[in-house]
Amino acid sequence: MYNWDYIEEHISEIIVKHTTISDPEFAMAKANSIVDAWLDGKSFEEIMANDKPPNEDADKLMEASAHLDLAIKSLMKIGHIGNRALLSQSNDDISQKRTYGYTQTEASYSEILAKSLLPLSDHIKSACSLIKHDDLGLVAILSNTKKNPPRKKGRKQNFRALNVTRACAVIFEAGTGLKAKITRNTYVDSSTAGGAFHAFLSEVFKFLGIKASAEHFIKELRSEEMRK
Repeated sequence: MYNWDYIEEHISEIIVKHTTISDPEFAMAKANSIVDAWLDGKSFEEIMANDKPPNEDADKLMEASAHLDLAIKSLMKIGHIGNRALLSQSNDDISQKRTYGYTQTEASYSEILAKSLLPLSDHIKSACSLIKHDDLGLVAILSNTKKNPPRKKGRKQNFRALNVTRACAVIFEAGTGLKAKITRNTYVDSSTAGGAFHAFLSEVFKFLGIKASAEHFIKELRSEEMRK
């Protein structure tokens, strides 16, 4: 669970530190906008991560069912010692009745477990049969399109970092009158990014646990502006 009061208070302190904003309530409101951007990015990343093509979901379901079938076969081959070990880990009524031995008419505990997995395996197979190759994923539904978008190749996009960068840029530019960009100290090391906005964004990234380069996402922000 997040301590939202602490998060908002700390981000508002970062805003006051790096801008001319001094009013506590105004700084808190701006902090809320950064938190919202962070959570929106986090939610979108989860949607993208779970939005698999229909055939991939079907393959994974069949794989899960195959593993269950294999587990069922293995359980049916368990002997007395294995059953005794299984019983020692169970606290249900069945185990209390079958502590060490079984009558010839009773099913072994491993067999009982194996049979309990059969409905689950059948359930997964049935679910797999319902999937069609043209079923729409959540991204397509939310985008109001009739076709699933192609999956992008390459490095996974960090929507949290990009969203937070956008929010921070708006706050920084309004609170300082400066452009949210990178500057470099040519007298020290021209390859090292720096500047007021870079320092602000880096501190926000660090606090929110965003493992990303502030320099990279400032460049992404500038690229977005050039494309408009």
